Amino acid sequence: MANVELHGVGTSRNALSGRGSLALSDADIYELPVMISLLKILSIRAPDRNAFSTAGMDYEIRGEHIYLNRIDFNGDAISLHGNGEMDFQSNINLSFDTTVGRGELDLPIIKQIYRGASQQILQIHVGRTLQNPEIRKDPFPAVNQALQQLQGARQQ
Repeated sequence: MANVELHGVGTSRNALSGRGSLALSDADIYELPVMISLLKILSIRAPDRNAFSTAGMDYEIRGEHIYLNRIDFNGDAISLHGNGEMDFQSNINLSFDTTVGRGELDLPIIKQIYRGASQQILQIHVGRTLQNPEIRKDPFPAVNQALQQLQGARQQ
């Protein structure tokens, strides 16, 4: 399911604006390597080789830029939640937090704690272009930030 709402005047893309959303369900998005699919055995669902089975996105278009306000890829072993931006020349700047499993817990406070803890395991940043993406992984981002602050304080 997708929707888009576009507005503009003239023939210039700079005058273009709009917003929309995209939702995929029962999708088989990306195939997991064998070792990662072993993690799915821990979940209640039957394991398969697909990384993500649902996805969703909310976006805005302003001139030459597409702002991806919400990007969700949900899978049994791991889920990615993020945001970013892209332009019409295919340049991208995306950031994702990882969550172990789907993070589908019924109690809101436990769900927030679980998601917050999972997000501190790995952050993924994707840059450059869609055709030639550059992926940078930041393991334990909160720990790395604390160490950098300690080093900065020690140098002063």
